[in-house]
Order: sequence, then structure tokens, then C-alpha cells
Amino acid sequence: MATKERELKLLLKENTYQALLKDAQKINGKVQQENYYFDTSDLKLEKKGITLRFRQEDDRWLLCLKMKNTQNSQSTFVSSLEFESQVSLEIFNKCKSKPSSIITWLPKEGASHLNGIANDLKLLGSIKNTRYSLQLFKDLNHSFELDHSLFPHGMEAFELEVEGIKNERESLKIINNIENLGLDYTVNTKSKYKRFVEALLS
Repeated sequence: MATKERELKLLLKENTYQALLKDAQKINGKVQQENYYFDTSDLKLEKKGITLRFRQEDDRWLLCLKMKNTQNSQSTFVSSLEFESQVSLEIFNKCKSKPSSIITWLPKEGASHLNGIANDLKLLGSIKNTRYSLQLFKDLNHSFELDHSLFPHGMEAFELEVEGIKNERESLKIINNIENLGLDYTVNTKSKYKRFVEALLS
């Protein structure tokens, strides 16, 4: 079964990231992630707005196919459908050596998006991400995730992701609250995978 995700993604400058890291209340400790991306050599999935990844957090592994929804180009948030499976290091290693087997471990509806290209899948690479969950506004019931991501060829990005967005009105309210904090940001509608591909090809 698919999960609908709506996220507001704000790119930050390093000094803004460091200020949030220093001053904002942290809900949990530091989380280290690594995202391993699979696609075809000619990026058939990326061209369709699909991300196929394994995510490692400590000894936990999650396989996810994320499909970006068509949305108004003026929207500040990103909407997508996610198909996820909890997996293991053993399954990841099997899929790394035989990428076509990924289709076996995805939920059926998600796996259907790989029909016809499963045999062409390959591991393209990975990004490392350091994440903190923050409490920014007590009156807003959203998840604020502060990320520092390391991409291929030395590219890095600082980002604040706000999860659980319901609509554009709510997204704009959060942006207004962010501005009232005096934070410098740029609204970003590109996925980490899209930016991974851009870094890979640069």
C-alpha cells in the first residue's frame, strides 16, 4: 500500500544550518543515513520522477520506491507516493549483486513500476546524510528534519525538510514562521535523488 508524502524542502546556507544546529531544540540525537540509489544507465526512473533507494540507518535498512506526483509548478511543497519495505543488510547485498531482484522485495504495487526495466537496474552510488529532528514551533504538529548531505564530487547541501504538509496554505504558514525567525532559505522542489544525479553528471 502506498503512503502519500507531502514535504516542504528548504535549502539553507551553511551559516543558517549551523545556527539552527546550535540554537534549535533537538528531539532526538544525530542520525547517520546512507542512501543507495538504483536506476538504469540512461536514468529511466529519474526521467519519470521515480526514486529507487535503499536507506541505511545504523543496522536498519529500508527499501523505498518514491514516485513524485504531478503538481502545480507554483506549489512550495513536494508531493509523492512511497512504497516501502523493511529489509536487511543481507537483502541489500543480494540486490547490489543482482539489482533485478529488487522487484521481489518491493510491495507489489511499487514493483509494478519496474516492469520492463528491472533487468537494466544498477547501483549508481550513494549519498551520506546527517539528520537531526528539531522542535521549532510548539503550535505546529510537523516533523522538522535538519539535513547535511554529502553528494558525489564533493558537492554538499544543507536542508530543512518539513514533513506532514496538508496543503499549500499550510506550507505558506510554515514559510512565514521560518521567515519570522530570520532564517535565510531557498524553497527547493528537487529530490535528493535528482540532486544526486546532477552531482554525478557534473
